[in-house]
Amino acid sequence: MDFDNFSQNYIKIHNQNIAISGETSEYFSEYKIKSLDDFYLRYGLKKDIKILDLGCGIGKLEKFFPQYFPQAKIWGIDPSQESIQISSRENKNGNIVFSIFDGKHIPFDDIFFDAIVISTVLHHVPLNERQTLIQECYRVLSPKGHIFIFEHNPLNILTKYIVKTCIFDKDAHLLNANTSKTLLKQSQFIIKELDYIVFFPKILKSLRPLEKKLRWCCLGAQYFIVGYKQ
Repeated sequence: MDFDNFSQNYIKIHNQNIAISGETSEYFSEYKIKSLDDFYLRYGLKKDIKILDLGCGIGKLEKFFPQYFPQAKIWGIDPSQESIQISSRENKNGNIVFSIFDGKHIPFDDIFFDAIVISTVLHHVPLNERQTLIQECYRVLSPKGHIFIFEHNPLNILTKYIVKTCIFDKDAHLLNANTSKTLLKQSQFIIKELDYIVFFPKILKSLRPLEKKLRWCCLGAQYFIVGYKQ
């Protein structure tokens, strides 16, 4: 999918597409960064780290990284030149840098990053290129580093509907949690966590405190996998 065609109106299109949830695009972006923050707090890990946002788009996650990871340095890369131009233009934080890449080869040295985030990106990557991309992640990740994958859960009926009706998901090939785990394992990552997330729409937000207790339930709208490099 050529996201150059959608970058200018990405937020508007996305908000329209997920309107059934009652939430905005920003809610889901912050949800993901909160999930990362929760992981680092639970394991007592340092947060003054170097993070790669692989497939950063227009920089939605970067709006929230400074709040939850104020000492981290963030690099966002994406194949869409238009998206990178938008994210770079709107970025005022010196600890965040955006750049374009070819979608296959991560333009950084070996063991450069402490963490890599791949947020709802893999379903756009051609099937025969996914493993190579994960291997690239392994290459640029430091020992004891983590890779975080957020993906749409094809076991969730509402998720499948939203993806099917989204104009920039026309090329999407959803991958279930087991497929993502296999990609990580085949690139020598150790699976540290698998959590299902996003269970309740805004109309049921009073139930959201229960979501942490439902991480085991495979019916969440998305899932969150953590891989560890020894």
